Amino acid sequence: MTGVQTCALPICFPVTIAHPVLDENNEVQYIIHRVEEVTDFVQLAEESEKTAQQNNLLESQIERMKIEIIKRSKELEKLNAQLDKKVIHQVQRRQFCHHRPK
Repeated sequence: MTGVQTCALPICFPVTIAHPVLDENNEVQYIIHRVEEVTDFVQLAEESEKTAQQNNLLESQIERMKIEIIKRSKELEKLNAQLDKKVIHQVQRRQFCHHRPK
């Protein structure tokens, strides 16, 4: 092996790391140079970000739906109250008609 590593993926994210090796006088003797493949980590981070964005979108949709449900619920309450009044009015009217002397 020549020490050269290639990435088989269409997009690769290598990280270069260099470590100096010092002698007893703190002089640089060697520099150890290596490349680490971090493509999987970067892709996972990107997927995590996309998932977080999707979650935020879904949460905002849920909030809008909750608001819509509350709004519709209040509309139904109002309509039911109006219907109750009409029913009571009709019942009273029928009772009045049945109790009138003929």
